[in-house]
Amino acid sequence: MLVAALGVFAWATSAPVYLQHEPSTCNNCHVMDAQYENWYHAAHARAAVCTDCHLPHQNIVSYYPL
Repeated sequence: MLVAALGVFAWATSAPVYLQHEPSTCNNCHVMDAQYENWYHAAHARAAVCTDCHLPHQNIVSYYPL
């Protein structure tokens, strides 16, 4: 029952998206629009994504990119 509830939660909220390294995920929040646009149009966009600097390197998610 718990597994089914978690599955429905993950599907309904798109929670797994927030475990990825896609910069567009950071732009899901309206307050990040200016920061995302600034990163997107800068040369920095070709060298790094948000999680390279804004996710602790000891975090398990940074070891296993989805």
